[in-house]
Amino acid sequence: MSNWPESGGILIDCNVFKHHWDKDPVFNGDGHVALLLASLVLKKTRLRIDNEQVIRHEYHKFIIPLFKAGNQTGIEVELLRYWMEPQNQDVIDISAQKPLKQIILKIIHEPRERADRTYVCVSFCCGSPLITNDLIHIVVGPPGEKKQGERRTRLINAAKQHRHPSSEILRSSEAHARIGEA
Repeated sequence: MSNWPESGGILIDCNVFKHHWDKDPVFNGDGHVALLLASLVLKKTRLRIDNEQVIRHEYHKFIIPLFKAGNQTGIEVELLRYWMEPQNQDVIDISAQKPLKQIILKIIHEPRERADRTYVCVSFCCGSPLITNDLIHIVVGPPGEKKQGERRTRLINAAKQHRHPSSEILRSSEAHARIGEA
């Protein structure tokens, strides 16, 4: 097993946890999300969240109800519980990151995507990878922006002077491949 992520911390978009839970055939048809999350747990990887509570709010809104409903047991529940426990999380202060937030806002400009902008901001601040399957808002971009290139590439390039050099944005399948590298 590789030592990835080198920072010891990671950001996981809410949609990755949902794909783990519902076994989404498009984003998790091969079951790699459970393997990825379990590998990260075994490495005692810490989840990075923001001090403004945006990410925690999203988790409480969408993820906590999944295992509180009690309709599934086993590894799915245990993996989600690990990641949702505050003692397995590091809070990253992003309050002084106004220039970086403005750069991110120019690219992820949709008004309702504050959580997505926050995931990217935290990743760029602390140098931890962001794992997301949000193709429209973070990874690829909407069809109307296709000529501008992938959003994640534009985000990384635009924030070059304001981001930690080891920050990266990966789909869950890419992160799963990375964790298996020697």
